[in-house]
Amino acid sequence: MRESLLTNFHKVWIDNLNGDKYRTGKLIPQGLPGAGTADQSIFTTEMDPHGIQPGTAIATWLKRQQPKSAPGKTEVLYRDFWGLAATKRAALIASLPTGTAAKGTTVPSYAQVRPSRENRWRLSPHTQEAGYESWPGLDEVFPISFQGVNHNRGLEGGMIDSRYEVLQKRLHAYFNAETFEDAKRISPEIATERARYDPEAVWRKLKAEGHFNEAAIKPFLVFPLDQRFIYYVDKHKWLNEARPEFAKNLDQNEFLVSVPEPRKVSETLPIFSTTLVNLHVHERGSVVFPRQTRGADLFADQEANIDEAAWRTLREIFGLHGDRRDEHARVFVGKMFRVAFAVLHAPSYEAEHASALSADWAHLPIPKESEVFGCLTDRGEQVARLLDANRDARDVIDAILGHKRAATIGALRRRDGGPVTTDDLKVTVTYWGGGKGRWVPRAFLEEEKPENGYAMAWGHRTGELFINDTNLLCECTAGRVDVPTWRLSSA
Repeated sequence: MRESLLTNFHKVWIDNLNGDKYRTGKLIPQGLPGAGTADQSIFTTEMDPHGIQPGTAIATWLKRQQPKSAPGKTEVLYRDFWGLAATKRAALIASLPTGTAAKGTTVPSYAQVRPSRENRWRLSPHTQEAGYESWPGLDEVFPISFQGVNHNRGLEGGMIDSRYEVLQKRLHAYFNAETFEDAKRISPEIATERARYDPEAVWRKLKAEGHFNEAAIKPFLVFPLDQRFIYYVDKHKWLNEARPEFAKNLDQNEFLVSVPEPRKVSETLPIFSTTLVNLHVHERGSVVFPRQTRGADLFADQEANIDEAAWRTLREIFGLHGDRRDEHARVFVGKMFRVAFAVLHAPSYEAEHASALSADWAHLPIPKESEVFGCLTDRGEQVARLLDANRDARDVIDAILGHKRAATIGALRRRDGGPVTTDDLKVTVTYWGGGKGRWVPRAFLEEEKPENGYAMAWGHRTGELFINDTNLLCECTAGRVDVPTWRLSSA
């Protein structure tokens, strides 16, 4: 889209008004005047002190009565506004030809930005480590992707549940009800009207088609590590956007789940799944890259989800054979997923490329050396196991930390020291989306200090993670295991 706009217009002015909760926490970044002070939303007023959560920019495009030009020829001028909303508005008005700057108001100057194919026609300046733009983006390596399932329905009492048997019983009763009024009493949540969803009409159509159908109950990743079940039907708007192309490619597959242009650090970290995935596993909107895909034909071969040119190059480097329909290629894409998990979860990668990561798909360095590739594959398999909500990762945790040390991590206890009961397990502190959670940091106790070889990976402190007002998970550390990305070289 950016390339098309630059081709069809001759000049553009970008006034970035910032104030983004997700990228800067509504604070002026380090290195700028006023660093650490408030950077308000441009919509903040005395009547509405919060404004809006995302940042805001004004783009002014000029199209002359001239032929189209090459996108790199379009003049792009960019400036930032930081600070209080009233100050930003005053500076913006003062920058107009008829405007006058009030005393103490600083009007930022425009700087020229040079979009290019290498930086994906980005319309704002950003810093990056050398080599990052030469690495391929995830969408270039793995060309086929699907959006997650957008159910747009409630998570309780409806077509989604954490327990298979409960969902089975509910949907069986719902579709076997004699009348829709009876069905509505069984599940008011499913029977609630929504945009493009007429629950009674859908109930009648699916009932006529033979539902209840137990095969429609499928595992469903709702949030990271939160595996539930969904009654999945891809017609009649039973789900808001069912993504049938996703469901068609479920069998014996695995998925790398990521976000383009993430708004916060947690969204730069890909998730692993082998099941249907919720659109909002990441708040921004999750995109799923399958390891392999099947064509439209019922008997079509499964092809490895890798760019043809990339497969030919990597096949030669690693001494592989066959085309993308062969098992070699599908297995290799699985290994590439592991490389991506190892690299993209490395704190050093995140720190070195923070600016670039917020602008586009993550770019993946692919090592040419078999030894490094194998090391990353092994590390990535550990990360995938830890992220896989369908597999017990205890052996991985014990192998990394040791059984004795691992047993102390995340132990559930009450603040008053009393015994934990089932009533204590209700989670009332939210960590998703705009939720702030509740993590109380503290220094390591003497007996909790990690061994010297792991000290940096564990961070400088530990803490308690609360699930409600009375119960917490003990010793939840601040660190993550790192990967030596400096050894990587792009293929």
